[in-house]
Amino acid sequence: MNLKDIRAEETLQASSYYKKQNNEINICFSSDKKYAKFLALTIVSLITNKNTDDNLCIYILDGGLSQKDKQKIEELKKISDFTLNFINFDIEKFSCCPVHKNEHISLAAYYRLLISEFLPNLDKAVYLDCDIDIKTSLKELYETDINDFYFAAVLDVDSPKICKRLELDEYFNSGVLLLNLKKFRETNFCENIFKWIEQNKSILKLHDQDVLNMYCKGEIKKLDNKWNAQQKFHKNTQGAAVVHYVGRYKLDFMLNSIQYLSKTHYTKDIFLTFLRKLLEKMYKTFVYWIFRVRNKDKNTKEITVLGFKFIKKKK
Repeated sequence: MNLKDIRAEETLQASSYYKKQNNEINICFSSDKKYAKFLALTIVSLITNKNTDDNLCIYILDGGLSQKDKQKIEELKKISDFTLNFINFDIEKFSCCPVHKNEHISLAAYYRLLISEFLPNLDKAVYLDCDIDIKTSLKELYETDINDFYFAAVLDVDSPKICKRLELDEYFNSGVLLLNLKKFRETNFCENIFKWIEQNKSILKLHDQDVLNMYCKGEIKKLDNKWNAQQKFHKNTQGAAVVHYVGRYKLDFMLNSIQYLSKTHYTKDIFLTFLRKLLEKMYKTFVYWIFRVRNKDKNTKEITVLGFKFIKKKK
């Protein structure tokens, strides 16, 4: 090979490297062992529907994944290659964060608050929950300008109701976030947030989501709903780039992700989880049908027994 060919080869390699770096998309998840199977489903949808030139760098905040879980997730690279990093940290950092009893949301929801600390070399990252179906490349989302904002997000499906509770103008869902990690570091967010949580613990009902909405108020960029179409009560999500299956049972998530099931190495586990969740929901629905009491207004109560409704006046 002559000097001219060597230089041409070096130029080509440099161009390829630049292209790879230019198409880098940093994605962050947080998960414990309980959600590992759902995490796998979400990652399969992500890597199946990406652009061929997307260079995905996936970071997983490890809240207690087993070695077996990590191996199963590592094996997903056989579908389409990506960079994978498990981030270990001290869970005690989050000991002051309130988690309500009988909630399906675990302490892992708060881990996203310290992503700027856990990933100190990144200025931007997309955070995704583990109950999401990605329908297309996230490149367009990733390239959104958020220089003047903490993060970009989609309004929560229950935004009007929650805004009244927290006295906010807008309330955003934290399941899909485009994070300006540089701004989080410049404003010492990680140093201040736990003190803020301690002072406001009594009003935090929706965990990290309440924290982010209140602390970052006025510095959140609103995204098009297609980037976090929250599937609730069978809402139409046609045309969405990202479908987010909010709620406790995840039955719709598992059903609508069935095309990814065989690729996850969690086929049996997800099948058994689906049956258990279905029976749990049927049981609670049956109990609710047999007997429930709720306030109709200030003066009356509605009592349902075996499907029959009775209105009782309050004394």
